Amino acid sequence: MFKKYLLCTALLLAVFSVKVFPSGIQVLNTEVTTNSDKKSAQVKFSLTWDHSWRLDDGPKNWDAAWVFIKYRTLPGDNWNHAYISTTAASHKLPTNASLSLGNSTAVVGGANTTVSVGAFIFRKAAGNGAVSFTDIELNWDFTKNGLTGGEQVEVCVLATEMVYIPQGPYYLGDYTSIGRFTRNRSSNSAALGGEAVIQIATANPTHAGYFSNYWSIYGSNSSAYTTARTGLVNNCISSVSAPVPDDANAGNRVSGANNPTPWTSFASVINTNFPRGFSAFYCMKYEVTQGEYVQFLNKNLVSVKNAGTYFNSGTAGRYAIVKKANTGTANTPAEYELSNPTAAYLPCNYLGTKDITAWLIWAGLRPMTELEFEKVCRGTEAIPGTASLRPQYAWGSTNINNAAGFANKGMSNEGPSNATGNCAVATSAAVTAIGSATAGLDGPMRAGGFATPVSSREKAGGSFYGVMEMSGNLWERCISVGNDLGRLFQGSVIAGHGNGEIGPNANPDLPIGGGWPAVTGAGLGFRGGSYLDIPDRARISDRYFINLVNITRHQSFGGRGVRTAL
Repeated sequence: MFKKYLLCTALLLAVFSVKVFPSGIQVLNTEVTTNSDKKSAQVKFSLTWDHSWRLDDGPKNWDAAWVFIKYRTLPGDNWNHAYISTTAASHKLPTNASLSLGNSTAVVGGANTTVSVGAFIFRKAAGNGAVSFTDIELNWDFTKNGLTGGEQVEVCVLATEMVYIPQGPYYLGDYTSIGRFTRNRSSNSAALGGEAVIQIATANPTHAGYFSNYWSIYGSNSSAYTTARTGLVNNCISSVSAPVPDDANAGNRVSGANNPTPWTSFASVINTNFPRGFSAFYCMKYEVTQGEYVQFLNKNLVSVKNAGTYFNSGTAGRYAIVKKANTGTANTPAEYELSNPTAAYLPCNYLGTKDITAWLIWAGLRPMTELEFEKVCRGTEAIPGTASLRPQYAWGSTNINNAAGFANKGMSNEGPSNATGNCAVATSAAVTAIGSATAGLDGPMRAGGFATPVSSREKAGGSFYGVMEMSGNLWERCISVGNDLGRLFQGSVIAGHGNGEIGPNANPDLPIGGGWPAVTGAGLGFRGGSYLDIPDRARISDRYFINLVNITRHQSFGGRGVRTAL
């Protein structure tokens, strides 16, 4: 058996639920016991957080803890990801809890192998309020990590709050926002000259397979087009008919003075395993916090920590992560901390492409697609029939009230200084460059900071399913369907998810066979707006920067992860 366990319990500082006011998830009382087979061990702990829920009506969803384990063999300082058993029955839960495993692909013994990199733990029955799950046991299959059981190890159990997004149909586009999705047409009928609402009603709809870079098809008749319809690129999901999609047929390509020439289309279809938002998945309840990112920086390989590969040294935008003095030497591995402990609850900014990619892989998650982004925000709600109500924000209305300032800044009850504030966006009319508007705040709001114990969805800034800060605060990178490289993503299968190991190189090792965009950025764009951008950028259907290739770190760049409910 293992000679000795040095145990690490962790608090990953995520907050909120459908009740939308602060909570905190805690992992407590960790113990580890080697099993009689000498090939596995039981990692035992308790889990608690406030304002949890499970709903049998309405959205019919729940919040969950995504739990994963890191370990290091002593006296070494390299942290690795623990692979737990893929057999659900080997894990033990209290009677009030349910478990769903998260499988990924990793190299074990020189071969690609399916491993479980973590587990979702959530309420077994409908209810809401504080939840406490005691004596959870995850079975650690440590032989898959190359261990024999005779090592001295330190184990750290980590958790972050997520929200279950159930399978079901939803709508894309809003007829108004820049770059909005629309569905192509292939008819000469004047009645079909307008935009078509896109409903994603199946897991793999044919009309969501082919993507053109112009907004509509109208046969050879272009008389119905106006100048108002130009300038929308990379936003058309085509209807598909045998033997080729409508817009691959030259007779259906729009031409004329009001249309771009030459008319072009993309060469590739959206692959079958691209997550279209219909199938169920889990989404992080909040953007990655600085507390969570510090855990990532510290629970990593020594070479990565010492090189500062994923560390930003700036301080603007309320960024508070620093490297501890006198660390990062030959004898003392680098260690990172917060210059202000309360910053643990702040969303983590300055996340460049490789930073957020590495964090997602390390946590066993994956990027969100832009189709999933709209599903998380809008849920099952239809596009409003009244035009003035269509350009909605994540809370389901067109009402937006920027935070005028901070109340209780830096404290556990931080919120907007104005009672009506429900998001962090800027007010300037500048739209030409990301993060270029004049902000009213000097950084993002604390995660979930717009909520109170009596908040409505609109006041709290919550999405249909209870996911927070999808509009404003920090930009979030999403996989674009308006880019050939983005459409290669295979996040609906096991191979599309992070396996916990990012490698020692300057860039993270991408998941095996998942089709992730490279850290050069093509295929990843931005959704949701930020505290440095105007309100329009925070609309559910705004795609102004979805094909912007920007790999840099910026004080308005954050992110969050998702995982397919396999």
